[in-house]
Formats: sequence, structure tokens, C-alpha cells
Amino acid sequence: MRSLVGIFLVFCIPAGAMADSDNVGVPDSGVELGLGWDSQLARVVSNRCIEFAPVREQGQTLNMTLSEVSDTSDVMDKLNVSAGMSIRTMFGSGSAQAEFATTSKVNSSSNSLLIRATVANGVLFVGPSRPLVPARTAYPPVDAQPAAERESMWFLDEDGLHDQIVLTGEAADILGDGSAREIREFERHCGDSFVSAIYSGAELIAISSFQSTKSSVAKAVKSKLEGEFSAFGVQGDVTAEMSAEEKREVANTQLEVSYTQIGGAGGIIPTEKAAFINKLETLPLEALKGPQFHTMDITPYTDLADWPQRISLEVGDDPIEAGLTNYYWTFTSIDGLLEEIKKNQTGYGIEADRLETLETLQDTIGQYRQGIYRILQRTYALAGKQSEYSVFFGLFQRRDKDLEAKLEALETDKRTLHQRLVDFSFGVENPNLVKLLLPVPGSAADAVSHYIAPQSRRVCRTSPVSGECMTNSMLTALLSCVPSAPDWIVPDRTCWQLPLAEVERDRVGDRAGG
Repeated sequence: MRSLVGIFLVFCIPAGAMADSDNVGVPDSGVELGLGWDSQLARVVSNRCIEFAPVREQGQTLNMTLSEVSDTSDVMDKLNVSAGMSIRTMFGSGSAQAEFATTSKVNSSSNSLLIRATVANGVLFVGPSRPLVPARTAYPPVDAQPAAERESMWFLDEDGLHDQIVLTGEAADILGDGSAREIREFERHCGDSFVSAIYSGAELIAISSFQSTKSSVAKAVKSKLEGEFSAFGVQGDVTAEMSAEEKREVANTQLEVSYTQIGGAGGIIPTEKAAFINKLETLPLEALKGPQFHTMDITPYTDLADWPQRISLEVGDDPIEAGLTNYYWTFTSIDGLLEEIKKNQTGYGIEADRLETLETLQDTIGQYRQGIYRILQRTYALAGKQSEYSVFFGLFQRRDKDLEAKLEALETDKRTLHQRLVDFSFGVENPNLVKLLLPVPGSAADAVSHYIAPQSRRVCRTSPVSGECMTNSMLTALLSCVPSAPDWIVPDRTCWQLPLAEVERDRVGDRAGG
């Protein structure tokens, strides 16, 4: 990844239709169509457990999105980096998107925009295995095959049923009646999902950041950037009511841009505005010359037509692990933000004698990060290990008591640390709330509007059930809990237990239908 300085112009391309399956970055270790996928461990399971034929849809699809981000966890959400992939990237081989997200330096003081431009040279996806052909295109030419073959491929079979993607006979035998033992064996052999589509071509990901402690300047620069990054521009003059000094600051604001590219050949490394525009214009051609797998669709086996409805698999991230990784990356961004605040004491109104309290907060954040890191390291080391194993040609099962004890201790430690983190964020599972302990330019109440509300609104748009999605009433309740002066204090849950925690309980009850 290379860091650049400059202001770049980006053309917006409408996004195409998205499939129901999860779209994630391709792991660095490689992937093939139809292979199994372990969602919790974010890894390929090298077995094919479905009957299918590969189908290719031709023609390029171009997509570009522009998103505002405020910390590393925000970047991960926008790039669809799961907790499992985040952990793999920390301790092993992950995906290019996860590598970019984990190394990005984004925090609330560096107003940042995430640009993601993707070129897909068609898509390779799984299709019904009948008729028995090795591969086909999604839209075969009319004259390419005799009518009888076209009908057998695209219409009803002799039983009056459409061709379907189904489990292989071996996989169905392993699943059996769906006992706990059979499900464990099925997930070990097949994973909980399968690779249902692979996209090749090229992808360019960039983060454009600028620093400003003045909200008016930050708003003007952000609007200016969004206008330049948008094909439609911005209506009106965003600097019309600013002072001459603020206008000069807007004009002189420099951007730091970090980017990474997946796939493509023969392109240039952009070092200025014109070069970056050229990079976007030539990305489709680069994708044709040097295509590379960049993203894939993951579909749960439970979506198969022949999947027994009474049998359920655990699909997705472990909720405790997901919560720990969210805290880890949010705290990473807060640590970077504290460094920025210490460097710019004057802009934040920090007196010399208050540095000690900020350093205490930074040490506290650092200790939590170390604790989370060690827990996730143990999680990665024990990932996929089974405490039960077969002996004597599979007739008997034995338990590894030592491994069993390690797994139980790990689960206990994960839950204990997770609860400590919830307590630290005022009794609510929302690491974003820890930012309330940070000083802000202006009044202490500005902490809500400066740090909490913007990210909360973004989260609510994409994931309304997330703990970081806060209603207007919850944001209002925050104001009574913010310290009278922007200073670090030991979290006091008394205030939160009255106005905010009750609102949180009501929301959880509504979500559960209670």
C-alpha cells in the first residue's frame, strides 16, 4: 500500500444488483468454485459437497462507491470484512480487502472518505448439474446448440422439476439425520457454506483523509470532496458563509490518500490527480489484461432446495468473537486519535496538566487491546480443533480432555473480557461510546455530535439491529451523561442505567418481538 498526497477526482458508476449471498474478498490462499467455506474461521474447506456445473456470465460490470468512514471497524464493515477474516489477517493469511482495512489509519479527527472501484469480467457461478455438461455460459447463442439440447438444458426435466443445485450423495450421507455428531462431521468436511460465485477482474480501494479541528472547515472540505468525487457535483457554494481565513484553510487542506489494487496489468502508480483519473479510466482495460479473483459470493447450505429444514447449521461469525474484534479495531482507531489530540493540544484546548489523564486513558485502551489480541491469538491457534475423535475404524469416539479444557477456558475468558468491555462502554455493547471520554473542540456535549451521532446514523442505514445503531432518543439520553468538562473519568454506569440502558432494553425487546 502506498501513501499519496493530493486531491483526486473520481467518477461514480452505478452499482449493479447484489445477490442474496454474502459477498466477501477472496482469501490470499486462493479459491475454487463450489468449494466449502467455514464462516467462523473464514477459510476454504477443500471439498466440494454440492452437485453443480460452472456457469459463466460474460461482459464487464463496473461499480464504484463512496462512503464516509470514521474508524477502522467502519472501514471493515464497508468492505464486508468479517470478524473471522479479520482474525485470519491478524495471525495468518486473509484477503486483500482485510489487509487494507486492518492497516488503514482512520479515526474521528481525520475526516475520511472510502472509495471502492470494482471491475468484474463477468462472473463464474454454480448452476444445476443437469444436463451433464462440464460448463456453459449463462446466455448461450441461439444457434449454438440443437433445439433438443437447449430444451434439456433450460427447461423442465422428465419429472416436471427444474434442475436444482443439491448436496452430493457423500455429503448427504455424512449429514444423515442431523444429529450433533453428524452436523459436526458435516461442517468439518464441507463447512457451513459454499463458494457460489467468483468475480475476476480488478478492484481499487482508496481512503482519502484530511485533518481539521474546525467543524465548519471540515464540513466545507468534505462537501467539496464529495462534489469532486461525485458525477453530479454539489449544489451551491459550501464556503459562501465562511471567513476569509477559513476559506484559505479549505483551499490549502491537503489529503493523504492510501490505496491498494487487486488485479490489473500494465497500469501506472498514480501520484497526482490526473494520474488517478487515468487509473480509474484504464481500470477496465487493466482488468481484461491481467484479471485476478477479487471477490466471491458465499451461500449457506441451508439455502439449498434439498436441505432438510429441521437441520440448522451455525452460519456466520461467533457473536462474542465478532464483538471482541469490533472493540479491538475501534480501540485501535481511538489510540490513533489520542496521538493526534496530544500532537494538537492547542486545537483541542488541552492544557499541559491534562495530558496525564489522556495518557491514562491511552494506557487503559492499550491494555484492553493487548487482552483482546491475546484472546484472539488463542482463538486462532485452537480454531477448527475437535475435542472428539474417532478410533478403531470410526466405531468409537474418544475425547481429548486436555483440548477440551483449553476450549472451555478460552470460552470463559472470551465472555469475561467481553463483559469487561461492555462495562467499560457504559454498560452497552457499543465500543463507539468510549469516544465520549475523549476531548473535543468546543463543549463537552459536542462529543455526541462529533464522535457518536455520525457513525451511529451510518450504521443504522446498513445494520439497524447493530448495537452501534442508536435512536434519536438514545442520542438525546447521552447528553445527560457527558462530563461537564472534556476530561477522562472512570466510567460511571449510574447515569446510563437510567435513561440510556432502559431505551436499549426496550429496543432489544422490540427486536426480539417481546
